[in-house]
Amino acid sequence: MLSEAENMHLDSTFKLIDGNYPTIISGISDNKLSFCPVSIELVSSDNEDSYSWILSTLEIELKKIVLIWNIGTIIADSAQQILNAVENFQYRTKSLFLAPNIQKYFEKSKMNQSSVHK
Repeated sequence: MLSEAENMHLDSTFKLIDGNYPTIISGISDNKLSFCPVSIELVSSDNEDSYSWILSTLEIELKKIVLIWNIGTIIADSAQQILNAVENFQYRTKSLFLAPNIQKYFEKSKMNQSSVHK
């Protein structure tokens, strides 16, 4: 699935453990909407540096197992720190979908799937 993944998802949540540290979840999905979590990071701060670190670490790990970055879309909420990290990442994606656009994206994907299966 890693080599076929076209979408990456990034999001964070708080209050999973004492201390209120942000937990950042990253995962991938293909056009069949199959989701696979890739990493769970417990970070000291929910900022651009944390997301930049995640993206660069994923790149390094993919190279270790000889996989190419094939992500065309990063799906995330509209947090500015995610947007900044993605814009500064050396592998440009085709698009970045933020929270208001996600519902439209999945509706479009489902329509495309149903037309392919007919």
